Amino acid sequence: MNAPLRFELPPEALDVLVEEVVARVLERLERTRSGSSPWLTLAQAADYLALPRGRLYKLTAAKAIPCRRVGSRILLRRDELDAWLDADG
Repeated sequence: MNAPLRFELPPEALDVLVEEVVARVLERLERTRSGSSPWLTLAQAADYLALPRGRLYKLTAAKAIPCRRVGSRILLRRDELDAWLDADG
């Protein structure tokens, strides 16, 4: 049986790592919430909802989640996704 891999970081390194993660999360949230288009591609929506793309594709195919089809593209509105989540998705 393999022992779990363990390592320790000095407290200063851990602080730097935490700060970097927080900065990246805040940057990502800002990009998502900024004045950009309310429309998301399937890949962007999957990222926004933290769902695998395949799972989101199945939800759109089953019409279980609000979306629009434009030719072969699937587009989703951020505000409709938020409402869908609020309704217990």
